[in-house]
Amino acid sequence: FPAALHFRSRASGLAPAARRTVGEASLDSRLATAGRPALACGGSDVAFSSGPLVVSPLPSARVQDIPDVINGKTNDRDYSGSAFDPLGQSRGPAPPLEAKNEDSPEEKIRQLEKKVNELVEESCVANSCGDLKLALEKAKDAGRKERVLVRQREQVTTPENINLDLTYSVLFNLASQYSANEMYAEALNTYQVIVKNKMFSNAGRLKVNMGNIYLKQRNYSKAIKFYRMALDQIPSVHKEMRIKIMQNIGITFIKTGQYSDAINSFEHIMSMAPNLKAGFNLILSCFAIGDREKMKKAFQKLIAVPLEIDEDDKYISPSDDPHTNLLIEAIKNDHLRQMERERKAMAEKYIMTAAKLIAPVIEASFAVGYNW
Repeated sequence: FPAALHFRSRASGLAPAARRTVGEASLDSRLATAGRPALACGGSDVAFSSGPLVVSPLPSARVQDIPDVINGKTNDRDYSGSAFDPLGQSRGPAPPLEAKNEDSPEEKIRQLEKKVNELVEESCVANSCGDLKLALEKAKDAGRKERVLVRQREQVTTPENINLDLTYSVLFNLASQYSANEMYAEALNTYQVIVKNKMFSNAGRLKVNMGNIYLKQRNYSKAIKFYRMALDQIPSVHKEMRIKIMQNIGITFIKTGQYSDAINSFEHIMSMAPNLKAGFNLILSCFAIGDREKMKKAFQKLIAVPLEIDEDDKYISPSDDPHTNLLIEAIKNDHLRQMERERKAMAEKYIMTAAKLIAPVIEASFAVGYNW
């Protein structure tokens, strides 16, 4: 008991000293900061108080709740807010998708357009399999459904929204199937519908197909006419297509006996893009008019045509490397090598046939002409 009294009196004596110490520290801080400029932050002055530091407790927390918070327990009555749910699992499943309204005009148009595309594809597949009648029936069915589609679309939307690509493909496929079934009149009428429509920008190229039909019908004058019309509408950048059309024109001239015009066509081809067929046809045209010098020049152009095939030395192994030998064995009989052999055999056939044709007439005898 005396010790407890001594400790209490000693503690009460420390309090005034502590208060004096705090007061002296505050005075010292005021003296130390006197004459010092105030700090600015965000356009406002920051004042430092010299009074004692006061810490206020949380307004919504109680001392007796602190152990519960530490242990992971909270009181819903004291702490409000939503639960942590970043994936949104508490919201439940998403609402079901709205069912398509199959009776709406837009959905009917979409389904009909899909059906037309399927019929065109089935028609092309049947043609590739050799079933020409089935291909034609599918093409006709696609044409009927496409016309219904156009009428329905005009009732719902403006005419500018018509699917021109689908219309073009349906008409083009129908004309092709007519031609494959040798129904040339119907094919020409269908091609004419496409060509006359100004909304089809590249329809002029189909005049080549019309010229081919006239050529099959032996209507050579119209064939040449349509070939030349197509040639006028194809720009010069499409060099390969123009060369093929000119080759058709030259062949048509040969069939009509206009050999001089044929020579002009084939000479132009040999100067632009020389090939074996054009060179051989040029020799035939020169042979038909009996011009020896032109036959010799044409034969020289024929043998100068580049074959664009590799030499046989490429397929001979230069070393005993097993990897190189394995690679050479793999490419020796592949499809590319077979194509090269066929091209080489065709070139030899054209050259030998042309040599046998002109050898008796370019010189006094066959032996002299063949030696040339």
